[in-house]
This record gives sequence, structure tokens and C-alpha cells, in this order.
Amino acid sequence: WVGELALLRHGQRVQMGRELAGRYDFSTHRKLMDLGGSSGGYCVGIRQLNPELSCVVFDLPDAAQVAETKIREEGEEEHIQVAPGSFFTTDLPAGCDVALISNVLHLWSVEDERLILGKIFDALVPGGTLLVRETFFEDDWTGSLEPVFDAFLLVGKEGQSGWQPSYAEMEQLLRETGFQDVERRRDLVLGRKPGV
Repeated sequence: WVGELALLRHGQRVQMGRELAGRYDFSTHRKLMDLGGSSGGYCVGIRQLNPELSCVVFDLPDAAQVAETKIREEGEEEHIQVAPGSFFTTDLPAGCDVALISNVLHLWSVEDERLILGKIFDALVPGGTLLVRETFFEDDWTGSLEPVFDAFLLVGKEGQSGWQPSYAEMEQLLRETGFQDVERRRDLVLGRKPGV
């Protein structure tokens, strides 16, 4: 079902990638790692506005197969690689100076999120940037109803639920895992790995 969902939402992800590229300047980066990147749509959309950027999509094997197909259909196979794997058992692609993880972290517990963020930190080159895209709660729990609906979808057995964070909670997690210069934008929290 992971692959089928990736296929259904590809066009939407391309559009979301274009929208993100309008809000964040990727022009200073060389290589983007899209974690949990599904069909590769974000990379396709971001590259439409940043053709000099190369990308690698990291996701579970079923989604990675869909990504390979969609990237080939988009004519982007020279610029977007696909790396199948799991956050918990696979090394993340190396050599990237920017990473995107969009609507993925909320699926995991806080402990798992720390582990994932730590692996991203280790994989990024010194000075690299992480963009976390989610429907965050405001710090005082006001704002859009979207994170409330997302939070209800994540309720599971004790210790197996996901976690819909506020901006401040995600900022704190990034700092705990070594990121600096943490900042928030609408639906984004950014952090930078210290340079050499």
C-alpha cells in the first residue's frame, strides 16, 4: 500500500515541491536528500525551480520502486537518484548539503524521532541544512485544525503512537540532536549542522 499511496499523490507532491522552492532558497545547495520521499515528487517540483540541484530520494523499498518509475517518467533519472532503505536499519545517503523530511516525523514516537534526526545530522555535510515540514501545532496549541486531525490519526497502542509536535517542541528536538540556527517558518522548522 505504501507504493500505491506514493503513486496516487505524485502530482500533489510535485506541486508541493514547487511551493516549497518558492519559500526556501535552494540555490545555494548542491545536493538534496528527501527522506521518506515517496514518489520523488518533491524533488521533481524543487528541481523545476532549481535545475542545478541534484537529489536523492530515500524511502522504503516499495515506495522507492514507485519513485524510480515516476522519476524516469519525468525524465529526471540523471538528476534524482533513489536509495531504498529504512531509517532504523540503513545508513542514509552521504554527501548532501540539504535534507528534507516532510510529513514523516509525526508517524514516530519522540524517541524514534530523536534517532532519525540524529542519523540525518550525521549524514549531512558540515554546514548542511535540515528542513522539517509538518502541520505543527502553535506553541500555545492554537491555530489550524489540520494538526489536530493528524494527531487523531496517529493514536495507537501505548508506546506505538506517533506524535504531532508544536513548533517549539520540534525546535527543541533539533537542538538536542546538534542542529544550530534553528528557525521556524510556516509549516517548517529549519536547523543547520555546524560547519568545520
